[in-house]
Amino acid sequence: MMPDNLNLLPQNLQVSKGLSSTLKTAKSLGVIFIVAFIIFCLGMAGYFVYSKITLDSIQANVNKLTAQVKAQESSEQQLILLKDRLGKIALVKNEANASKNIAGMNTFLNNTSPSLKVSEVNITPIKMTMSLNIYSNDDLTKLLQNIKSTTLFNQAELSSFNYGAAGYTIDLNLNQISNQ
Repeated sequence: MMPDNLNLLPQNLQVSKGLSSTLKTAKSLGVIFIVAFIIFCLGMAGYFVYSKITLDSIQANVNKLTAQVKAQESSEQQLILLKDRLGKIALVKNEANASKNIAGMNTFLNNTSPSLKVSEVNITPIKMTMSLNIYSNDDLTKLLQNIKSTTLFNQAELSSFNYGAAGYTIDLNLNQISNQ
């Protein structure tokens, strides 16, 4: 049988037993450190991958929240504009208007001929000013009767009355709407 350890080195080149055990221990420690280093590197790589995935997830949430904030801002702006418009509508609805005077203007011109011309009209909620060109005495009489019979105005003032070859030119101021 052959011995298990066959050493062919001369005696003077052989490693001492103390140094041999130190080298074996150093080799074992080197292997342990290399394995530990590899495990540490794999752990760090795993940590970086996990951190990257988490960062991407957080960034996606930030982008989503940013989009929601922008949408919220837009809808809030629309809500404020709508509220402002509703306030303006309510303000306009509560203001006095001249719709009664506009409708009442037709009562002044009832039973007159189509030749009667209204050259200028200014209508407000409390006042109406009219400039008329009247070409016949009959139209003038009917207009004055209509003004006398109206209940829309408390005061009628004839501010200008001119007669010429073409007929009459009249400026009327009608004031103070009655609450009917």
